[in-house]
Amino acid sequence: MKKTTSTILKEQDDGIEVEEEKLGNKSPLFDRKIEIATEGLLPCFSKTLCHKLPSENAFTIADYIISMKTEINPSPNYRKENIRVLCQLSKYCHHKPFKSLKRKDILDFLDSFRKPEVSDPLHKWIGTYNLCRIYMIRFFKWLYNPDIEHNKRPKPSVIENIPS
Repeated sequence: MKKTTSTILKEQDDGIEVEEEKLGNKSPLFDRKIEIATEGLLPCFSKTLCHKLPSENAFTIADYIISMKTEINPSPNYRKENIRVLCQLSKYCHHKPFKSLKRKDILDFLDSFRKPEVSDPLHKWIGTYNLCRIYMIRFFKWLYNPDIEHNKRPKPSVIENIPS
């Protein structure tokens, strides 16, 4: 396996900033896992996992989606939303490996969806918050206990008592 470096473009309000980031080892196995996880989805999801995330987080997301496909056969839209939320979490936490995230990181991410009464008088942010919370709980249960049957996985401490 060879080390590769990829250039990642970040869009910002004032233009585009180029940031170089080492993405680690890429292999045919990595590419195949991404392909299986994003099968039937728009190509942008495959590109996001391959080029906008560190390979460790992309590999973890791909493994999770593949496991989910085996366990519950999710719809393409459900897979897409899980990938989107987990990519957002990775970006929000500055691409730290998922296993090194703390409870505070996850709560801060969820709190980023909160909106003040003035900008969201109907409290629509609550639906987004709750949906992301559900995705996080399922993901972290799998991350810490991938070999246990999906409906018997305990909550790891990183997501214990996450408020609804």
